[in-house]
This record gives sequence, structure tokens and C-alpha cells, in this order.
Amino acid sequence: MKQRNSIFAAVLILSAMFSFSLFYDTGKVSEAQNERMEPSEWMMTQRLFPYMQADPDAYSQALRQVKDLKRSLNKPVELSWTFAGPVNIGGRITDIEFNPSDPNIVYCSAATGGVFKSTDMGETWFPVFDDQAFLSIGDIGIDPVNPDIIYVGTGEANGGHNNLPGGGMFKSTDAGNSWFPIGLDSTETIGRVIINPYDPDEIFVAAMGSYFTPTHQRGIFKSTDGGATWSQSLFVSDSTGAIDIVMDPSNPDFLLASMWERVRRPNSSHLYGP
Repeated sequence: MKQRNSIFAAVLILSAMFSFSLFYDTGKVSEAQNERMEPSEWMMTQRLFPYMQADPDAYSQALRQVKDLKRSLNKPVELSWTFAGPVNIGGRITDIEFNPSDPNIVYCSAATGGVFKSTDMGETWFPVFDDQAFLSIGDIGIDPVNPDIIYVGTGEANGGHNNLPGGGMFKSTDAGNSWFPIGLDSTETIGRVIINPYDPDEIFVAAMGSYFTPTHQRGIFKSTDGGATWSQSLFVSDSTGAIDIVMDPSNPDFLLASMWERVRRPNSSHLYGP
């Protein structure tokens, strides 16, 4: 009887040791996985918990709340700001466009900083888009016939994992002094804006779409009325967007578009396709 009890006790001890070792090893693997995760991926995982999908209406809802709050104030509130970082995200330039009639006038767009304008060929710059809610810029298009008409596609379309979404297309008819939205607000990222030099009301937009959610709001979009209305001219799939489009300057009916199948998830990426 004593021998049987001793054997049973030994089995229990070995089982406990094996369970502890398994638990300890699993803990180390999980800890190692967390160590390998980039800070931006870790933050995104927290924000998308528990369904791993972003709410596309959250940003628009926040903007509406800001407007309601401003209207509710009886007098303006003076706020002072102190830069608190982060300092490692960089300010990428996404496009530079010259006024075709006056090369002293240059427009420059930033991935995270809006649109800047220079009237002395780049010696000095001043912001012209800061009053808008979306400061991530994908591309600028200038009307070749009337360069006071400027189109801005918001949402950087480059392939980083820290891209900020935009709010569609914006238009200025007074050389950047004022802007108004002209649609495509669900495309999130825009890679290129081109204008037919023989018919400046005809505009093509290459929309990359959301990097994180399958959507049909991607591909090539076309307008024949200066951006008042849009139609989807080319669509491949809900995970394939248009990253670029070019037009033959001698034959504007001939276009080439570059499509990119790209999906990003909190713990994985799919960066290629046919």
C-alpha cells in the first residue's frame, strides 16, 4: 500500500512539474511575441480590440462633436499648446506641383501636414490647408487652363503602416485661399489626381482605399463636371486599390493605371497581387 501511494505521489509531482514547465514556456513564447511586435502594431491592436476592425464612422462622429462643442460655447476659448511628441513619425512630402502659368507659385503636400504654398519658387512657404479636418494629403492636381483651380486628394497612399486616412477630394477656386469638399469621402487614401488638359472638367482620381478593411470605395474614379459628381471607372476587388494613373498628353483618352492589392491587419500584412 505504501509503495502504491509513493508511486501515485511521484506521478502527481511529475505531472505538476510538467504543467509548470509548459506554462512557463508558453508564457515565455507569449512574452517573446510581444517583444517582437512593433510599438505601432501594439497600439493598433489595443485600439482595434476586441473585433480587430476599426469603426469607419468614429472620426466623422468626433468631428461632429467638435463642431457641436464650438457652437455651444458663448465665447472663444484661448488655448495654449505644448508639443508632446511623438518625434519619430516624420513628415513625408507626397507631391509638389508648379503653377503652369507662373513657376514662382509652387504647392507642396505632406503626408501628415496639409498643403503649403510658395510664391517665390520655394524660398518661403505658408500653409493653405490647415483649416480643414484632414491634413494627410495624397496628391495635388492643378487645372492646366485655370491654375487658380486646385484639387487635393486627402489620405496618403504610400505603403507605410502608419498612414492616416483622409476625407476624400477637396477643391479650391481661388488659388488655395479657401476650400470645399467635392466627394469621394469614403476612399480614405488617394494616390493621384490628374486633369485632362483639353477638357479640365474631366478629372481622374486613383484611390487606394482603406488599408485595414475590405471596401468597394477604391479604384479609379472619374468626374466630367469638375468634381461635382463622380463615377467609378475601374474596380478590381475590395482589397485592390489604385495607387497611380497617368494620361497620354497627346491623347487624353489613353490612360494607364497601376493597381495594388494591399491589406494590413494588426498582426499581418498582404502586400502583393496580380
